[in-house]
Amino acid sequence: MHRTAYVATFQATVKNLEKNWIPILEKRMYETLAASFGVVKSRNMHGLPNRPSIAAMDKWAKGISSAGSTSTTYNVVDLGAKADGKTDSRAFLSAWSYACASNAAATCFSAERELSRYEGSVLFRRAKPLLGPGLGTWVWVIIWARRPDLKSGKGHHCASGRLVTSAGSASTTYNVVSLGAKADGRTDSSRAFLSAWSSACASNAAATVFVPKGSYLLRNVVFSGQCKNLVTFQIEGATLVAPSDYGTDSWITFERVSGVTILGGTLDGHGAGLWACKNAGKSCPSGATSLEITNSREILISGLTSTNSQMFHIVIHDCENVKVQGVQVTAPGNSPNTDGIHVEGSSGVTISRATIKTGDDCISIGPGTSNLWIENIGCGPGHGISIGSLGKDKNEQGVQNVTVKTVVFSGTENGVRIKTWARSSQGFVRGVLFEDATMNNARNPIIIDQQYCPHDGDCPNQSSGVKISDVTYRNIKGSSASEIAMNFDCSHTNPCSDIVLDNVDLTYENKVATASCKSADGSATGLVHPASCLA
Repeated sequence: MHRTAYVATFQATVKNLEKNWIPILEKRMYETLAASFGVVKSRNMHGLPNRPSIAAMDKWAKGISSAGSTSTTYNVVDLGAKADGKTDSRAFLSAWSYACASNAAATCFSAERELSRYEGSVLFRRAKPLLGPGLGTWVWVIIWARRPDLKSGKGHHCASGRLVTSAGSASTTYNVVSLGAKADGRTDSSRAFLSAWSSACASNAAATVFVPKGSYLLRNVVFSGQCKNLVTFQIEGATLVAPSDYGTDSWITFERVSGVTILGGTLDGHGAGLWACKNAGKSCPSGATSLEITNSREILISGLTSTNSQMFHIVIHDCENVKVQGVQVTAPGNSPNTDGIHVEGSSGVTISRATIKTGDDCISIGPGTSNLWIENIGCGPGHGISIGSLGKDKNEQGVQNVTVKTVVFSGTENGVRIKTWARSSQGFVRGVLFEDATMNNARNPIIIDQQYCPHDGDCPNQSSGVKISDVTYRNIKGSSASEIAMNFDCSHTNPCSDIVLDNVDLTYENKVATASCKSADGSATGLVHPASCLA
């Protein structure tokens, strides 16, 4: 049988560990992945029966750098993996264990099949401490992959990772209260936070900016790098409060940073006053995004709550390898322009286990986004998950390789949406999978809108130049709040192509739901209701 291995390169952000084996990991890690297994729950490698010893791992690390072209292959199927996409394949971890202990460069191999996702944590220990006595070093790893059509070569696979220290490690902590912050929600604590950041960023050891429980007023602040080591912003149990003036574009910004973790806490944007101004039709300030990550890489945002942002809650712009997990976003359904999470110009972003209730898009995807994975999301109220709007500028970058799966939409204006301006553009949308979505009375559950033009004068030709292709809707079910449950309103000069409907079942009250197609080409497979209108 002809087989192909797909390679994904893992790059860990590791600094000041030049004399240990970690830099070798950074040079050459994880020659894989093609995986035909269902979602595997997070596991700890040190708990596996066949785990390599510390000595074996050290020997493996030294061997990697001099292995040359010789590679030992461990076939996951030979170790018990089932290529059915349903059976939990522990064999992947066994293969990794053998490969990890190999004296030569090693490959974890699987045959051509549809890919799914693996996410897990691996604990590596060394006989000699890395940064201090008894230090355990955690390497957090996420590897994900998707190939909807192996024969055509469409799809994507990505890997990202980061290094964080375990509890009790030699991390240096900077307490913002010790540096002058007041936990009263009224005193401006910006200077203390910036001082803590400056010290943590300059630390040769991994460092933590610690925010004790309480409420802290912050003016607009920018935390910038590059830092000497990893920095954790620990806000768990604390609330950061925005000022009542709305004149800045961003409230809290992380700029040009690498290896930063933001843990827990609440961001209170105090946006009610600005929303009231906008809803009254008055001339109002622009308002601020609560949290912006820009021009950065290897970022983890975990357990954060953002409430009542003036504008967007979280923006990820021009970044690589960002993971957002376990966040909660809340704002009233009538709060304008309060998108939950916006991703633009970024690659390798993962958003998972998020609950988003807001007045605009739960998640919006802007130009220049690629290799984006969105999974396990609760959305509503809000405007759904949107790619776009795109095509406002002629030379705008496209969007490609996006997976959105396991999402529940409740009472949203849209479900899954692609939206482009009806004007000339060189942009594109391709390689998109919407999978396992549930619609609970969502208006426009499935929609492509290429006629977007808030002001008709901005669209003289009334035709979108954005080319939409290779978009799959798989296992989409539930109820629509509008009679037209599937609406493909594509550009007449750049028709949509390769649209796939695979097991779609949408109902409309006690009536028959309908589908509408304009300039849309594609196919349907399995149960599709309402009946497909694709050419």
